[in-house]
Amino acid sequence: MRSKKKIIITTFIGAIMLLAGCHSVGTDQEQKDNKKTDSETVKIEDIDWNVGEGIIDGDRHIVMNYVNNSKLDIVYFGLDYTEKEEITEEEKQKFYSDIEKKFNLSDDDMIKIKEETIGMNTSVERLVKEGDEVSNVPCHYFSGIYYLKDKAHLELMQPDIATIEFVSNGRLYTEYYDFKSQKYSLESDSEETVQWTEKEIGTEIDKPEAEVIKVTLDLDDYLCFDVYGVSESQFEEYMDLCKKRGYTKDADKDEDSYDAERDDGYSVSIDYDQTDCIMDVSVSK
Repeated sequence: MRSKKKIIITTFIGAIMLLAGCHSVGTDQEQKDNKKTDSETVKIEDIDWNVGEGIIDGDRHIVMNYVNNSKLDIVYFGLDYTEKEEITEEEKQKFYSDIEKKFNLSDDDMIKIKEETIGMNTSVERLVKEGDEVSNVPCHYFSGIYYLKDKAHLELMQPDIATIEFVSNGRLYTEYYDFKSQKYSLESDSEETVQWTEKEIGTEIDKPEAEVIKVTLDLDDYLCFDVYGVSESQFEEYMDLCKKRGYTKDADKDEDSYDAERDDGYSVSIDYDQTDCIMDVSVSK
């Protein structure tokens, strides 16, 4: 996962025009007419995904892979699994015993875990264009603390909810697919694909040229934003732009980050995720 040197308050992407139409009351046809068309959304059948065994850093994991077969750009894809309806009490007890030993969990840990439904989650935040593939995304038990590596545990679970965030007509939308009901839910709000602050602090740093920019923190003295689809050379170019802006004092640089101050008290921090091609930038005073 990409490193974070800055404070990030994530505004989880809002998303999609109205699922049931623009009015609270209306005919089925009116509601249908007010939905986005299939060509303006990404459906689960547009994503060729699978979950199974894979190798990460020489170690066997349960991983998620997917190919974007839609016509739209995807910026986030996530899957939540839940326990199968036919799971037996014996299977549950063996599962609990396995993870207690595997992760050296305490009695208090196990009490909390047993209060939850058995499940796992996996997600990737990356700009994925039509035909592009994402591979070897790790899966995690429960809330994401522990890696899921046991195929027998995966076989106790089934897909529950898919989350898809995508770009359509210059806006970011989020859609959920319920595997049980086979129905979609579209978030009522959407966001601009390229976001930027209107505050003065936005003039103290260059606005990157990118297809997707998300502002994650927008204060008078602190601006944070994520830039998607950034190549390594683009990261280097943006770092040079910051240097030209005077961000060279007490500079600290490595292959995927740059931190520096300016004589007037402003500071910049840049972190680059080579896997997901996302650049996290913050400027503060």
